[in-house]
Amino acid sequence: DRINFVGLSKMSPECELDAHAHKNPDSLVMHIGLMVPEEESASLVVGDTEFVWREPGDYCIFDDSIPHSAWNRGETDRIILHIDFEKEV
Repeated sequence: DRINFVGLSKMSPECELDAHAHKNPDSLVMHIGLMVPEEESASLVVGDTEFVWREPGDYCIFDDSIPHSAWNRGETDRIILHIDFEKEV
């Protein structure tokens, strides 16, 4: 297994990220919630699937070549650990 990238992503309150996709067919992305708004008001949508951040430690793994968007409609920052890693073939 190979990790391509690791970083932190901060989304401020009332921030929205429009749908986008990456041309990265050989990797997957994992997001791990480090700080999430208490009101369950931050989400990640991948294709037709919505993932709502509920508590620190929540995580999701997705193919970022599928269009995805995110938002934070809460009152506090949403901070995730972003890990891009190779798919097993």
